Amino acid sequence: MPKISTTPSEEDVFDAMRDLGSFLDITPSDARELYTLAHRHALTRLRKSVRVADLMTAPAITLAPETTLREAARVLAEARISGAPVTRGRELLGVVSVKDFLAALGLPKDAPPVALVAWTFAGRACRLEGLESEPVTSVMTAPAMTVCPEATAGEAAKLMADRNIRRLPVIKNGELVGVVTHTDLVRAFGDMLEDAQ
Repeated sequence: MPKISTTPSEEDVFDAMRDLGSFLDITPSDARELYTLAHRHALTRLRKSVRVADLMTAPAITLAPETTLREAARVLAEARISGAPVTRGRELLGVVSVKDFLAALGLPKDAPPVALVAWTFAGRACRLEGLESEPVTSVMTAPAMTVCPEATAGEAAKLMADRNIRRLPVIKNGELVGVVTHTDLVRAFGDMLEDAQ
């Protein structure tokens, strides 16, 4: 799907000027340019000022290293999240996500979740036998990509985009203090952070 720009057109600006009931002594083109510049300044300010600590979920839902894949899947499903850090105490050991489950089942890590449905309908569910009692450490991604709480939202968004990941454990002084996700960023900014790249 092509990206839809939210930048107003000159006609939008002209209509807005008409809504004001009087015309300013600038052309619609000038007003649009002024708005575009102001929008760009706002994006730059947000990219530099909003910190990961402002957006992260804390405390994060975590999994112990001995958690079985069956239990991990149940915890993630009940929490309606697609992944979680694996920790020993507050020490981060790795991250387990739906992608790791797909790979354990023999599907590509980048397969869409519906591939699992197709795989199940194809009668390949028997491959689950034996996997369910495996610990999450057998499939988790380690070491995990992390971010510090002082990092900007723009830095976190760029890291997620560059690494094609959807969550970052937040580490301070060697300990997990939260998780920031792609959903957190979208919820806070929509597509504005991508615009600011």
